[in-house]
Amino acid sequence: IDVMVEHLHEKLQKSGDSPDGWLMLIRSYLTMKEDAKATAAVKEARKALASDPQKLQAFDAALKHYKIDVPQ
Repeated sequence: IDVMVEHLHEKLQKSGDSPDGWLMLIRSYLTMKEDAKATAAVKEARKALASDPQKLQAFDAALKHYKIDVPQ
């Protein structure tokens, strides 16, 4: 599982314009009790999605919907 999650992270680092992909990564890290990695992924996602306000808004809405509480 760790390898699959790391592959997802690598994929998102190359082309991270998918709010759903970032959300999957963050939820995976939280499930694995990797809170620091989840927080870092939220920051990476916001940076990657910053050029598309709609995608950034969808990402932030999904975090709230799934009650993912990470620092901004």
